Amino acid sequence: MDLSSLGGFDEAEAHARALKARVREREELTCSVGLGPNKLVAKIASDFQKPDGLTVVRPDDVLGFLGGLRVRVIPGIGPKTEAALGERGIATVADLRAVEPARLAEWFGKLGLELHDKSRGISDDPVSNEWERKSVGEQETFEEDSLDPGFVLGRARALAAEVFRRFAAEGFREFRTVTVTVRFTGFVTVSRSRTTTVPQRSLAELEAEATRLLEPFFDARENPKRKKIRLIGVRVEKLGRPDEAGIDRPVE
Repeated sequence: MDLSSLGGFDEAEAHARALKARVREREELTCSVGLGPNKLVAKIASDFQKPDGLTVVRPDDVLGFLGGLRVRVIPGIGPKTEAALGERGIATVADLRAVEPARLAEWFGKLGLELHDKSRGISDDPVSNEWERKSVGEQETFEEDSLDPGFVLGRARALAAEVFRRFAAEGFREFRTVTVTVRFTGFVTVSRSRTTTVPQRSLAELEAEATRLLEPFFDARENPKRKKIRLIGVRVEKLGRPDEAGIDRPVE
């Protein structure tokens, strides 16, 4: 659940305690709850004190909380990856965190770069309890941070192409919102979106909109200190698909 609307961790913790009490009262069951600054950390925290735990990990405590845990707690690390890391002397999340991202990418490709972020408790995965997909997105962490417009925009076009491929494969026909995410050196992350009144249906429209949203990050409009970029993401939202009569149906 996304509890950010409650205002802070103290309020979220009180809500979690009340929820645990309600579950025990109504269902006669215990449950374990984890609170964190994002879904990744909260999920790991929820497994920390089973079967009846409440683990609260505040933003300043993320690195310390994760550091001593076994690498297997990180989503995406299964038995084979754990064994491959163990052969290299990497047993804990702190050990994983100490490995350069380029080395992880050499070992595991795209997964290695994802593990580099996850070992630091960094994740943009949205919290949702809806079965109907509301968005389609892709992101990429660069092996080297860059502020080269040609390179960054080229990678954005590649991401847009993959997003559009998945969007079409899942039966969607149109989108009205395009969102780009930019993470700078230092892990500051910013997202920008634009929603059109007229539905968009082509890859060319998606590429153009993503480029338009990213361009300000190369100058003083969004990046006055000219920080290099380490990650970009492209996402489409407000999706529509045709119903059985062939009429486009929005997914609200």
